[in-house]
Amino acid sequence: MSQKRRVLVVDDEKLIRDLITNLLTKNNFEVICAEDGAEALELFEEVYPDIVVTDFKMPRMDGISFLAALWEKHPSFPVIFMSGHFNLSEELGVLAEGCTRFYPKPLDPEELLSAINELINNSTYNQ
Repeated sequence: MSQKRRVLVVDDEKLIRDLITNLLTKNNFEVICAEDGAEALELFEEVYPDIVVTDFKMPRMDGISFLAALWEKHPSFPVIFMSGHFNLSEELGVLAEGCTRFYPKPLDPEELLSAINELINNSTYNQ
């Protein structure tokens, strides 16, 4: 039996965390949740996920700040951004790195699953 892939889900909305957790656990993923980027950074070293799915706008530490801090220690770690505030600002230049994706809310469950599998399977990141 293969080991479950681990996903760290970061969103300040409990409903969103719960919806993604239900989707992923039904598809044989292990899910760990955080309410913001600061909590996610603390959890990251404990849980060593295969991928992170994070909201873009959050209190305390937003998705871009979280990604910057994460990539300081773990360059090019695969991350999927999601947001109800879809906006093509200069902040999204980070998506050109090739190991990130961005999806507007509401999320398409099949699209999210496909992106997670693609990024995990194609990741060159080694912990």
